[in-house]
Amino acid sequence: MDTSTFVDPKRVAEIQDVLRSGRVLKHPGEHWAESVIMAMAERLVEVDPHLLCEDYNARIESIHHNLTPFSVHKLLSQMVRKDCLSVAEAVSFAGAIQAAERGSDYTAADFISGRLGRVGRP
Repeated sequence: MDTSTFVDPKRVAEIQDVLRSGRVLKHPGEHWAESVIMAMAERLVEVDPHLLCEDYNARIESIHHNLTPFSVHKLLSQMVRKDCLSVAEAVSFAGAIQAAERGSDYTAADFISGRLGRVGRP
């Protein structure tokens, strides 16, 4: 997908380089979506943009690009704590994420307390 009408491809490549953390990219599109989002967010001034992402390094880097990062588990926890989602629903979503090998096993107590370890940060 050509994203050059929205953001400078050179800026996207710079952010992608940071996200790869010295590793060789598995393919040219690895971290590209996160990099485009971060480059676009740098230009936003009247909103509070968020990044929903399971990549810890991307969440950390997104803070430097005007984004508030969330993992899916952190979002679920906040929704439970604000009574927007039941604990049972959060546990069910987390189970589906774990089945896809994208997350750890979290309990109802974890979602209620918000203590999710590294997944809950930032």
